[in-house]
Amino acid sequence: MKLDHWMRLNACTPRQLAAEVLAHLPEGEGCSPKAVEKWRYGQRTPRRTKMRALTLATAGAVTANDFADAGRDYGPTSSFPAHQGRR
Repeated sequence: MKLDHWMRLNACTPRQLAAEVLAHLPEGEGCSPKAVEKWRYGQRTPRRTKMRALTLATAGAVTANDFADAGRDYGPTSSFPAHQGRR
């Protein structure tokens, strides 16, 4: 499930989710509401430790697979390069 969808379904603010993620991180690591917003809107992808913490904080509803195509549009007007054959 996409993070934005999960946050809407659970009426969760970036501040609330940042606190939940923080509770699952190793000591000394942090998580800000701004980071959560960037993940939510596909501007950034969480690093491995934060991804694990996010998955735990969402009870497994949001996983690394949900970020696989974050912020990408491969539709007909996309600038994704066409396959160029070998010479």
